[in-house]
Amino acid sequence: MTLNDQGYVATFVDGSNTYEYTYDENGYMTKVEKNGNIASNITIENGNIMQWTRFSDGVEQFKVQTYSAVPNVSGAHCIYAESSGASRWLVETGLFGKASANCHTSSGWQHSSSTATYTFEYDENSCIKEESKNYDGYIENFYYTYFSE
Repeated sequence: MTLNDQGYVATFVDGSNTYEYTYDENGYMTKVEKNGNIASNITIENGNIMQWTRFSDGVEQFKVQTYSAVPNVSGAHCIYAESSGASRWLVETGLFGKASANCHTSSGWQHSSSTATYTFEYDENSCIKEESKNYDGYIENFYYTYFSE
């Protein structure tokens, strides 16, 4: 990995694949290129990742996300840009740009009738301690812990 001037990953090499990342002036990822081809475009509105795209058989597909009014104090990332090269947990480190300003409530492909919905439990500092993702009745839980230096 190489970092840009903002401290975010600019280039990530994974085997024979090279990913390049573009960020806006606020630190939000806006584009991913894989081996010189656009892999994802990301739309940011009011500090939230509203949609991101992937390409399947040359067709751009859109994943749309919704948000609550609850501030994302802990900076948890909603899964985005599955073709971005980095795993979810690597993205959670913050090296791939800022997380959305608010907590996400849903995420789903525009062309699909299935949408993932999210609920959260918070700690005494309003940080997410548990995230529960429900996708067509399949529940996946993620747990967060924090430390201060």
